[in-house]
Amino acid sequence: MKKIKRLKKGFTLVETMVGLTILTLAIIGPLYIALNSAWSIRSSRDFFLSQYLAQEGLELIRYKQDTIFLGCVNGDAFCVPADLGGGEYETPSESAWRHFIDQVASTTVPVSCAVNGGCLFDIATIYSAPTTTPSFFSLQSGACGNFFQDESGRKQVATSSLYYAFFCKDNASSNAIQTPFRRVVTITQIVPNNYVCPSYDCYYNTDLRIESKVSYIVNGFTKFVTVTDYLRPRN
Repeated sequence: MKKIKRLKKGFTLVETMVGLTILTLAIIGPLYIALNSAWSIRSSRDFFLSQYLAQEGLELIRYKQDTIFLGCVNGDAFCVPADLGGGEYETPSESAWRHFIDQVASTTVPVSCAVNGGCLFDIATIYSAPTTTPSFFSLQSGACGNFFQDESGRKQVATSSLYYAFFCKDNASSNAIQTPFRRVVTITQIVPNNYVCPSYDCYYNTDLRIESKVSYIVNGFTKFVTVTDYLRPRN
């Protein structure tokens, strides 16, 4: 009786290629999902941070207005009412609005939020000069381009106990790292159409349009987040 020899067969080339394809898909699928999730998380984080920084630009300007108004109402030394003539003087509200416009939206100074495309500033800029003209940075200034963030996530502002993360380069600590975020605040004076105002009366009939725009780069593309508000004199 003859013994039948069975030939041992290996994988064919086609079987090998199919197996490698299945293995590759099994590895790449979850890896792609993980990488895409990481990118989405980072993209969402940058978007929310840009929204926060844009809104903060408005809030710092509002803080400036409120601080000046309260100072004038309380009769602080910086708030000297203007003589309107005929024995009349500004009310505290009028005086506060005039001081506020002169400090943040003057059109007669080299660096202001109302000239040359707007201004750059951070929380330390405003907190260091609550009732005086802040040292705004111009758009061309290297002292405040993209924001810097402390590695520790906080830095003491002025002499207060307030801690904060994002600063202009000149106000950041030595261990701060640069971020992709840059904020430009533009203030536009709005005067009623065809209104001819004498002297100080121009201040009291002027509203302000505040635009806070944050830009940042994602995968080579520049994205923008813009928030806008309008301010009027306090009563």
